[in-house]
Amino acid sequence: MDNNKEGKLLNCDICERGCLIPEGDTGACGQYYYKDGEIFELNPDKYLILCPISIETMPMLHFYPGGKFLQISTVGCNFDCNGCISTVIVREMDPASKALRELSPEQVVNEAIKNNCIGITFLMNDPLASFLTFTRVAKAAKQQGLLVGCSSNAYFTETSLGRIYDYLDFINIGVKGLSNQAYRNCGAKSPEPVFR
Repeated sequence: MDNNKEGKLLNCDICERGCLIPEGDTGACGQYYYKDGEIFELNPDKYLILCPISIETMPMLHFYPGGKFLQISTVGCNFDCNGCISTVIVREMDPASKALRELSPEQVVNEAIKNNCIGITFLMNDPLASFLTFTRVAKAAKQQGLLVGCSSNAYFTETSLGRIYDYLDFINIGVKGLSNQAYRNCGAKSPEPVFR
């Protein structure tokens, strides 16, 4: 994260929206806040969904056909697309809801192993909204020899992609369109980061 000259704003480098976050406030996704020169996740290690699925449910085809994966989902999204089911289900979820389960990365990995899953996949909401949590889970999963993947709008910065790249075995990219306007409709600037 880069501070501006006055040190009063933090440029979030998790997604390409590049929010300038004021001290004590959050960016556009509402999932990260800036305090004492650092960025923190508002709802770390809290899950709305944690259940085994077939990889085809993702949907992901021709990758470990019939493979069993532990689906994890948290809350929030870095986009706000009209008609998106994730907006209704996870962006509107109250972070204090009892529907959310708090689990350490190790507990998530143990759940995958207990359910005979060959990997963990982050679905429903975008992992960029829980990037720090997802990165910790991905590292713990790889240490146990599990596959790791996600569905994402792929609005990673080069910095955030560099942090997760070595842990990802697969990704399902939801392209919002090919025009700048299609991405502006979701709160982003253009499709260029996705193409990159």
